[in-house]
Amino acid sequence: LNKNILNMKNSNVDLLLLNPRMMAAYIGTVQVGTLMIASYVESKGFSTKIIDNNSPYVDFSNKKLLEKIKRISPSVIGISVYMPNAYNGYKLLGAIREALPNTLVIAGGMHSYDAADEIAEQGFDVVFWGEAEKSLEKFLELTRSHKTNLGRNLMSNPSFLDSLGKIPGILYPENGGISKTGQYEIISNLDELPLLNY
Repeated sequence: LNKNILNMKNSNVDLLLLNPRMMAAYIGTVQVGTLMIASYVESKGFSTKIIDNNSPYVDFSNKKLLEKIKRISPSVIGISVYMPNAYNGYKLLGAIREALPNTLVIAGGMHSYDAADEIAEQGFDVVFWGEAEKSLEKFLELTRSHKTNLGRNLMSNPSFLDSLGKIPGILYPENGGISKTGQYEIISNLDELPLLNY
């Protein structure tokens, strides 16, 4: 990972995306899905950063990742969950909850296509099921409109929850259960997708 990225200070980042450590067979692979999501929401005016903990040369502990997260101080943290990193992603969520209890933490990734309920049961604030570009854009617009009161407390704000419930393709905790908003939006015109911003 680029040392300039790892040592950056608070930069008003709307969304920090994290790729937790995967099983050894996947180390060193580029997670194009995370790059696509970041590139898409950046093209819509949101600032993003990615920390990918899958370098063959460095394996950051959760403690080290938390130091970096605190330095970046994002509005929202997103964890990309794949089957090979789900266990580490759930452990990372626990560490974030302990260190930054009022930060909104969302999840998505390939594992959400077939196990969105499992991911939601881990305690994420919002889980993006399947293709997430359009849903995530709407979610970030919603959080931006609540910027002065941004944090997990929004998950008990009736107005916020009413707006959240209108975003397709998400799951979130509500009234002791999991609310699902139905089928996610598919981008039918692939020319809408920007080039990957490496």
